[in-house]
Amino acid sequence: MRLIEPVTFTEQMQRSRLWRDDLSRIVEIVRSVDSETSIRTDKYILHEIDELRDVEENRIRTLRLSARSGQIRIYLSDARAELSIEEPDHVARGMASEIADVLERRRVLGSIRFRRIGAYAAFTVVMTVLWVVAAVPVLFVRSGLPDRLHPVVLIVVLAVVLIFEFSARPPGAVMYTHTRAEQPPWFERNRDTLITNAIVSAVFLILGLIIGHMLPK
Repeated sequence: MRLIEPVTFTEQMQRSRLWRDDLSRIVEIVRSVDSETSIRTDKYILHEIDELRDVEENRIRTLRLSARSGQIRIYLSDARAELSIEEPDHVARGMASEIADVLERRRVLGSIRFRRIGAYAAFTVVMTVLWVVAAVPVLFVRSGLPDRLHPVVLIVVLAVVLIFEFSARPPGAVMYTHTRAEQPPWFERNRDTLITNAIVSAVFLILGLIIGHMLPK
């Protein structure tokens, strides 16, 4: 017996940055539920995610996984990350939890994160409107502020808007055809250099303070 209108569990997942080994892990998790899971990107139909090592592209735009004759569907793209399960049982829910853990480890850090592209678009529009509302009075209305402070106010307002804009993260996933070891994040590639530069800068700052204190006034 089956319901005429099956219950569907849908989860909008947060923005993440996924390498080929992460995608392989997601496929492995889904195939633990259904070995016949199909894999489709925006350009290719794959048997295994590792086939992406042979493509020219550095990134893929979309990834679709389908299992249990379409009852389990995963869709990842720049604008959306969604997991959908019809008539979920405890096995499928456990699978969903494991996939969420993979995405959580690779989530893009930000003070504001959105699970839906509509919410992100609305936020962008609101911040733009706030910028206009704050800027127009300064530009076109005589106020008690001295003229020389008008540019300062504009810069402060713009800085606040930009901070909110760059701290926001749209939903979806950035997906690479390389493994994390083959193409590590920028900070991991430059961590040693950054640490060395920070130590050298700190040493020269301390020496400068000591020398400046010892010089006669």
